[in-house]
Formats: sequence, C-alpha cells, structure tokens
Amino acid sequence: MRKPTRWILTGVGGLAGVLLLAAAAVYLASSRRANQTITVAPESITLPDDSLSLTNGERLANMYGCTECHGRDLGGTMLVDEPVFLTLAAPNLTAGAGGVGRTYTPADHERALRHGVSSTGRPLMIMPSAHYNHLSNQDVAEILTYVTHVPPVDRAWGPPRLGPAGRMASLMQGPAIYGALAIDHTKTHVDRVDRAESVAYGRYLATACAGCHQPDFHGGPVPAGPPDSPPAANMTPHETDGIGRWTLADFERAIRRGQRPDGSVIDSQSMPWPYLSRMTDVELRSIWMFLRTLAPLNDDGE
Repeated sequence: MRKPTRWILTGVGGLAGVLLLAAAAVYLASSRRANQTITVAPESITLPDDSLSLTNGERLANMYGCTECHGRDLGGTMLVDEPVFLTLAAPNLTAGAGGVGRTYTPADHERALRHGVSSTGRPLMIMPSAHYNHLSNQDVAEILTYVTHVPPVDRAWGPPRLGPAGRMASLMQGPAIYGALAIDHTKTHVDRVDRAESVAYGRYLATACAGCHQPDFHGGPVPAGPPDSPPAANMTPHETDGIGRWTLADFERAIRRGQRPDGSVIDSQSMPWPYLSRMTDVELRSIWMFLRTLAPLNDDGE
C-alpha cells in the first residue's frame, strides 16, 4: 500500500475514533442529565371537594394549556415524533390503564406541575413548569381537583426517547428540554391571591405570559421555542412596536377571538388564544391594567 493511501486510511480511522468517543461522551453526559435527581421539598396541598372549585379547576386547566398537551380527556397526546431529535408523548394524567393518575398523589401532581419533576425526582421533558411555578396553592389545588376527577382513560404511551440531536440540545440548552433546570425549587408559594380586578392580580396572571413575551414583555424570539417559532409580540404600551394604541376592547378581541385591531388573525399555534379565551372578564381587565403600567419598550427592549 502506498504511503499516501495509508495516511488517508489512518486519518479516516482516527477521525472515526474521535467521532465515536465524542458520541459516547454526549450519550453518557445526556443520560446523566436525564437521570439526575432534583430534590423538591414536599408542599402540603389540600384538594377542595366543592363543585365550584371543580368547575374553576377545569377552566384553569384549559386556560393554562393542560388540555392543549395532555388532550381534552387528559389521556395524553403525542407531542413530538422526530426520532433524530425527540420522541415524546404528554402522559396520560388519568387513573385509567397507562395513566400516572393510578399512582400519583396530589403531592406528585403538584411537583410535576410547579416543578417539572416526576414522582421519582427526575426532570420531566418539555414540561413548561416555569410558567406555573408561581401559581398559588389555591389555583394548584383547584386544577388538581379537576385532574383527579376526570373519567379514567385507558391509554398507554411509550417512554420518551432523545435522539442524537436531542441529546446534544439537552447539554447545550438544558432548560429547553428540562424546564426544571430553570426553576428555583426553594421558592415559597402564596396560599391564595385576591381575585378582584387589580394591577396586582394582573401581574400575577401575566407571569405565565413572560415565558414567551420576555420578563419585560417587549417580546422577541421565544426562549426554548422551536427554531421556526415566530417572535412573541411586544406587549408593552409602546406607541408603534407595542400595544400602546390598543384599547381594552382591542385587547379583549385579541384574547377572545384571536383578532388584532387591523383585522389580521393571530396564529393559534404560536399564541394559544383559544385557551386564554377561557379567562374571566376580571382576569382580562386585570392583565390589561398591569400591561398599561409597563415601561413602553421598542422591539429591541429599549
């Protein structure tokens, strides 16, 4: 064999070896991240048993998007089926065959909802708990009252599987895969909030919106969103880039009907207005009042 050929084969073999070692390192590191244990102090949640709490719990579960991922019957849905990246089903929350409700306690449900952590202490994949971590004990209890009262659904889903691209993403952008990594698990939670129309109530409700619209609500690229996600809208009272020229009626129309003041339709896939339309008039007006107190920022956040 001529020397140049031998050098080429040696180089190719060396490169293949390096790639195999790199792949093994990514696999081991991503497996450690997936199997890490996150300690969450148990929170005492007492579920109410009155019909009003059950009804409001169903409304909140819809409003906060629980049924968007887990299905109208909470029996779960296939969320991502991209083997190179991720294969993941939102689990069956009911007490039917294949459902976590057969074994989950209220404390387990609370840990999953507010902390993105399973009953075994492992981080859940693509569970947006950072949006729900601020919820009061009263809101969580009402949501869980509904979740634990839905009829059992017999539906089993396979375990989540990270593909090569997903494993790399879990190391480079961990919170995008494991929302639990972006949460302060030592944070205390308020028992209840005053549900009267106010700026304070609007600030509480809008906390869930900050996950997409940014903490200062000037919008832009959605953190941890799919690469093709459109930018979140600027919700500050900026006259040109934000909603400074909107009226309360404009805001209500956008949330209730998914329509901007100019008549254009808001994409329900990127902005879940059909679920947010379950808000009460008091909730919508409170959020509007809060948004009007924000600094008017342009789309660059200035």
